[in-house]
Amino acid sequence: MSHRNDAATSAKPSNPTTANSSGSGAHSRPRVALAAICIAAIIAAGASVVRNYREMNRPGAVDSDEGARALADGRPDLAEAAWRRGIHDDPADARCFSLLADYDFKQGKTAEAADLYAAVTRLTPNDGASFLKLYQAQSANRDQKGALASLKRATELLPNDGDAFGMYGLFAQARNDFPAAFPALQRAHALKPDDRDYLFGLIQLEMMRSDFESAARNLEPWMRLHPNDAQGCHLQALLLEQRPPTAENLAAALDLERRAHAGAPHNTDAIDGLGDVTLKLNRPAEAIPIFLQAATLDPDDEKARNGLLRCYQRLGRVSDAETMARTIATLEARRQRIAHLADAFSFHSNDVAVGLELAALYEAQDRFSSARDILSRLTAHAPDSTVARKSLADFLARHPASAPDDGAPLPNAKTSP
Repeated sequence: MSHRNDAATSAKPSNPTTANSSGSGAHSRPRVALAAICIAAIIAAGASVVRNYREMNRPGAVDSDEGARALADGRPDLAEAAWRRGIHDDPADARCFSLLADYDFKQGKTAEAADLYAAVTRLTPNDGASFLKLYQAQSANRDQKGALASLKRATELLPNDGDAFGMYGLFAQARNDFPAAFPALQRAHALKPDDRDYLFGLIQLEMMRSDFESAARNLEPWMRLHPNDAQGCHLQALLLEQRPPTAENLAAALDLERRAHAGAPHNTDAIDGLGDVTLKLNRPAEAIPIFLQAATLDPDDEKARNGLLRCYQRLGRVSDAETMARTIATLEARRQRIAHLADAFSFHSNDVAVGLELAALYEAQDRFSSARDILSRLTAHAPDSTVARKSLADFLARHPASAPDDGAPLPNAKTSP
């Protein structure tokens, strides 16, 4: 009995103080770790406060806010001065660059805006929205090469932005780059199925690919909601014309083209479409005044001239047909020349000979805004050319109030900065 008690006694800790001390150390370690975490958090929070304070009080931030307040108060002169000061004092901050670019763009100073947006994209190379703004300025300035690069980068940075893909698709379509345009517009339509521009751009490409089934399938929901949409009616009529030319199909196409013409009486595509269907119904005498209306609205409308040529041939008007054939050849040659020069000038904006010839051709077509913009860009990129400066001065004297036209080589952007 005594031996068992001795064994039990020996099994217990001989120093109660030592045992308690060991337990206390085990419990203290979590408290030390927690304290360390708290200290680290306090240090990080303090550092964040310091960073935020410095960011809020750096010259770029102060001047951007000051400029915004001045603009809101109706003092654009003070706003511009503040932003330019911020650019000078804090060239690594994008805010003043961006605000001044927005202001310049709205004032029509597209070349200056493009330079500022380019600076913004260099400072914030992963901001897709800035590349879209740069595209808009480059587009307005007819810088096709730069606009293409900016849009491509925007789609890479904004994979779920329907406008980025839509604008890229429309841009590529305007440049006849259909392999790039088609997937971009498919993506844009998937992201923004209710956007009319992207939908119609996609449908036109599907029709060019002879995929009339997909084009009709995509157009049908839109026309169900917008039965009198002029362009939609015209596209629907073109799709009907791909079917067998029965009297029923041609009558339905004629009705659609009449609705398109009623909705857009000055749209030459709708007028030409109406003339085409009328001619397919073997009514050349009726089609002639229709095509003449389109030719009057647009002296360079080759579709109208080709329609008139077919009408004259069917009616046996040989002399009129020969005259029209010569006119068509002249228009085709000029169209190809303009396309060649516009493409060359987009890559070499300091080429005086190209710029002057292109501006002259635009002026001959009464596309005064396009001619003015080409000459303005030429003088900016070839500042030492006295010929370019004199040509711009002479043009402005002839056309002091040249207004925007519909013939810009780049599509309009969906939004403005």
